[in-house]
Amino acid sequence: MKSWRIFLVLVGLLVVFGSGVQGGMAQGNSDAAHACQTGGWEQLKGTDGTLFADQDACVRYAAQGGMLITRTLPSITVSVAPAVVSASGEPGFTISGTGTNFTPNVWVHFQVQFHGSGVTWSHTFTADSQGGVSFNFVPFVAPCRYQGFDVTAYDTATGQSVTTAVTTVPCG
Repeated sequence: MKSWRIFLVLVGLLVVFGSGVQGGMAQGNSDAAHACQTGGWEQLKGTDGTLFADQDACVRYAAQGGMLITRTLPSITVSVAPAVVSASGEPGFTISGTGTNFTPNVWVHFQVQFHGSGVTWSHTFTADSQGGVSFNFVPFVAPCRYQGFDVTAYDTATGQSVTTAVTTVPCG
């Protein structure tokens, strides 16, 4: 009789605590699924560094027990320096800079669009193992008449891009 009581108590504990664990997991998956919706997957990554191609990939990752954290979005810093256009000898400037928070070890495509000129430069650089990238458009030198431009960096793995506008440049 005593062994039946122990058995029933153990079964009762299993039902109570087992239900709580399953309920908690289901709620966590639901929260994660909601976090992935409406573009949320673009701002999330797995704690193991997993990036998501779309909303479904994000939901699947969370449903399989993966933990989601906020992803720091890419950013770029642009530098300009006075230079001389070699073909004409007129004053100009060079464009270089750095980027952070890109997908590690993938191509990052940079495009420079000069305001009002219709002139575009583009080049692809590779992000390092930490997601950093340095870019330098030398030997290209822009003439001073191109006063203002946008630099857009496009992460080829995630499709995310970031644009920085430069409105004045140092020309001599």
